Amino acid sequence: MLASDYEFDAAEVRRQASVIARQADHMDALLDDLNLSFRLRADALPLTRESVDLIELVRELAVELANDPRSEGREVVFVEPAGGGVLTAEVDSSMLRRSVMNILVNAAIHNPAGTTITTTLGRSGASAYLEIADDGVGMTAETRGRLFDRYYRGTSTGADVAGTGLGMAIAKQIIDAHGGAIDVSSASGQGTTVRLTLPLLSS
Repeated sequence: MLASDYEFDAAEVRRQASVIARQADHMDALLDDLNLSFRLRADALPLTRESVDLIELVRELAVELANDPRSEGREVVFVEPAGGGVLTAEVDSSMLRRSVMNILVNAAIHNPAGTTITTTLGRSGASAYLEIADDGVGMTAETRGRLFDRYYRGTSTGADVAGTGLGMAIAKQIIDAHGGAIDVSSASGQGTTVRLTLPLLSS
């Protein structure tokens, strides 16, 4: 406890202000995630669907992650569908971007520098799939089984890893709302692959 007559010098004031600002940003993010998660669970967030080129959307997000400070030291690779072509789906672009970005950031912040994060798009019948794979630390069976639980942060998540514990739950809720599916394969020391599938727009 500080004495009542203690005076902070200018450097201490700046440090304290920085801490308060970070805490405020974290609370804003938490409230935003809580609001979105509850609205998705209650089907109270109508999707604004439009025809979206999934290749361009995922390419843009891969570039965004590569330039995000949270992925510093990680390599981000984007792999287009084999054989070219287009993958068009009727989705809420803003919500889908949020879902995919949550997964990409999760791969970055839970793995060390030197990890490669690869996004691969493809077609399987009437659906598109997106695989987000990393060659990082992998997950325990417990973490893999609870990855999409609200507030769960994993058995190996350090205290220095910022987050609300809602990112992956929200990612799944958004994919579910689009009639898609999401699953994960991982093992400790063997990296992680998250696979999303979404129905394609009928030609």
